[in-house]
Amino acid sequence: MSQQATSIGTRELSIGVVGFGMRAGLWRYAHRPDHPTLPSRVTMICDLSERGRADASKALPDAVITDDLDQLLASGVDAVLVTTPDDQHFPVAMKALRAGVAVFCEKPWRSPSRTATPCCRPRWRPAPGSMSATTCGTCRWSARCAS
Repeated sequence: MSQQATSIGTRELSIGVVGFGMRAGLWRYAHRPDHPTLPSRVTMICDLSERGRADASKALPDAVITDDLDQLLASGVDAVLVTTPDDQHFPVAMKALRAGVAVFCEKPWRSPSRTATPCCRPRWRPAPGSMSATTCGTCRWSARCAS
């Protein structure tokens, strides 16, 4: 980490990636250990397929590779990047949010809007000190997402 980042109190964020298939290349946007003010590092990757785990190991040899989402969520990552197949975005993201882990999903979780309501009206309390953000592009409740 750079001296400038240390002097203003910024620490390197630990990022987990869930799914290492078609959209796996997005990890490059989350893995920025040399960024002067906002450093982050992909430290753990979860994929159910043997091929995905092998590809992840080649791309990020220092990251821990697993097929267990619970292990990734318990590892202490600050945030997860969800790049699973589309039909798995919602359950993975909700499980991470319930664990108090911030989530980035690169597209809406569900459609039509009535099925997206659970992401906009959370019934859990995030862990102290955690952050979470959602974007419900197809959700008519989007004004409530920030609450």
